[in-house]
Amino acid sequence: MKLAVVGSHGVGKTTLSYAIAASKRFRYTNVKLLGETARECPFPLNKDLTFEAVIWIYHRQMIKELEASAKYDNVICDRSVIDSFMYGNLLNLSHIQQNRMLQAFVSAKDWMGTYDEIIYIKNSGIDLVSDGVRDTDKVFQEKIETYFDNYLAESKYAYRVRTFESKEIFKKLELNRWN
Repeated sequence: MKLAVVGSHGVGKTTLSYAIAASKRFRYTNVKLLGETARECPFPLNKDLTFEAVIWIYHRQMIKELEASAKYDNVICDRSVIDSFMYGNLLNLSHIQQNRMLQAFVSAKDWMGTYDEIIYIKNSGIDLVSDGVRDTDKVFQEKIETYFDNYLAESKYAYRVRTFESKEIFKKLELNRWN
């Protein structure tokens, strides 16, 4: 089973990913949590995102998932292969290296079919906190979320997506009732 937790930055993806992985470890011993790949990226992120960063994150995420899936029956992904493209689309990076970007995006959309479940977290008023990596501009976050909304609604894998509000996730975690 491979699960991806997606959404804009600062909505609780990492918190939820850790909670799901911990919950699954109670029932299964063979669980791997893949942390957010963008934090490892050597290229600029957020509003300064480059074409190279989008492609690097996409390929690195795919490699991490392949490696984990070869060793673990349960893989929890903090983000998916499509996430960097949501940021790249907003920043209109498709005009740079247009053919390579389009080919990678098509491949990433196909790769989304490898997730058994996709959990999409939408922001419901959680304040963005600076952590040295994520952007704290609320308007930027809302624009990214719009790209996720549109992509996931039109995706051929939309039936695999469960959508939650960030406050709903944190409430469930506080009550320790995540299933």
